[in-house]
Amino acid sequence: MKTKKMKKMKINKNFLIVLVCFISLQACFNTNSEGCIKGDCINGPGIFNKENGDSFNGVFKDGQIVNGTYTFANGDKYAGEYKYGKQNGQGTYTSANGDKYVGEYKDGMRNGKGTYTSANGVKYVGEYKDGMRNGKGTYTSANGDKWTGTWNNGDRVVGNFNYDNVYNPLDIIGSDSLQIIELIKGDANMHMIDIDFNGVKEKFIFDTGASDIFMTPSLLSKIKSSGAKVESLNIKNANAEIANGELIPIEYVRLSNVKIGNFIINNLIVSVSFNDNSTLLFGKGALEKFKNFSFSKDGSLTLVK
Repeated sequence: MKTKKMKKMKINKNFLIVLVCFISLQACFNTNSEGCIKGDCINGPGIFNKENGDSFNGVFKDGQIVNGTYTFANGDKYAGEYKYGKQNGQGTYTSANGDKYVGEYKDGMRNGKGTYTSANGVKYVGEYKDGMRNGKGTYTSANGDKWTGTWNNGDRVVGNFNYDNVYNPLDIIGSDSLQIIELIKGDANMHMIDIDFNGVKEKFIFDTGASDIFMTPSLLSKIKSSGAKVESLNIKNANAEIANGELIPIEYVRLSNVKIGNFIINNLIVSVSFNDNSTLLFGKGALEKFKNFSFSKDGSLTLVK
């Protein structure tokens, strides 16, 4: 009798273990199952879980998502407005890797104005259409350079970088609308041009093959000491290609009160080398500040305000 009783107790223990495992397994299935787990998922606030691991916490109307936070199984999140079950209106989409978009949506895609910021420092502020950059926008790279202009299906169409010199009539001060500057003849058929930076005067080689004004750090130091307004563009790892094809590190700065002939130029972008042995160059790109310009082989430069 004693032996049978012990055997019966052993059977009961096994049964309980199986029952507990069954209940635990059933609970796991219920956790991953689709359904409304809290609130009113028809008309009102509620929490809805999907079988694929996605979940929504927000407001429902007629069984459709209206506004709230949708969390995807991969860790992405969208917080904002919905219409007919799709992202519509204002919303914020945050990827699991740290990328983020804040802006307008239509039919589940980026449409309208928005700001995209990547985890590695890239940023775009502008217009979208059907999920692509379309219209006006500014793209900022991780190193700090910016491109502002018009986009079409994600491609750049017309625009410029923040280190480009572009025409702006408000940046040019002078009573004359046109001026002809006679360049100074230098060695080896080169021509020179006098530039005045807030009272600091220097001769530059007039080089149409150069992209911008190229100066040395010692000259920039003199210009700063004169009290001139100097602003660094804070572009990291910027380089310039010199005549032999070598890339050298440079800094981009913005200067004002720069006198060329009888014109005063503001917001002029120049390149500064890290070596005082570099040559002072006046490149064609600096002339883009003017409405029009031309130069002849005999050494005359025509500037149109």
